[in-house]
Amino acid sequence: MSPEGKAFVGEPGAFAESQLDSLTESANIIKGQGAKAILQLRHGGYQAVDEAIGSLEKIAPSDVPADTSSTGSPTSPARAMTAAEIEATIAAFGRAADLAIRAGFDGVEIHGANGYLLQQFVSGHFNRRSDEWGGSVENRLRFPLAVVDAVTAAKARHGRDDFIIGYRFSPEEPQPEGITMTDTFALIDALKQKPLQYLHVSLWDFYKKVRRGADTARTRLDLIHERIGGDWRGQPVYRR
Repeated sequence: MSPEGKAFVGEPGAFAESQLDSLTESANIIKGQGAKAILQLRHGGYQAVDEAIGSLEKIAPSDVPADTSSTGSPTSPARAMTAAEIEATIAAFGRAADLAIRAGFDGVEIHGANGYLLQQFVSGHFNRRSDEWGGSVENRLRFPLAVVDAVTAAKARHGRDDFIIGYRFSPEEPQPEGITMTDTFALIDALKQKPLQYLHVSLWDFYKKVRRGADTARTRLDLIHERIGGDWRGQPVYRR
């Protein structure tokens, strides 16, 4: 949904009017097979792929140095986003949702998992900001929640009560300052207050026990299900 955020070479975009026709074609093909057409909205942040973004700069909550992959190929560094770029990226998610609605999609999934930009903001490891977008867990959640608000505002402008909005997240990170179950509980509590239709929990192992921030004798999914409780208007979705 932003040209500098592409995480795969050749992936379709949803950030320009010129893409509306191809998005419409994609939505029609999916719905023509009897399925719901859900467009996933994501920004790679520091995980954007050099080949996909060309000469554009990689951006992230905080500076990320250049790295070397397992193949020995260097990847370019990412720089910390300015406050203006943060606001612009939030607006870009809203525009992507607007394009999805106009193209005939049945809904969108906001991708806040797998180390992409929204997760980077939640993470104390990747988000080392000292402004209103970093520091406390409340501040680190500010960006993804603002994205949710921008997407739901697009839905409201079109009067599409039937338009599906989901949110995907990864519950923990391995880094010492990374996301813990305590952070994830705060995220879930905040998302429960939003008009979402589902949560998508992205896990490699369904039955993995908690790393830290909660009862380590219990599984992440058990605790997530318990935290969601019986007052969730949508549905949790679990995926490896």
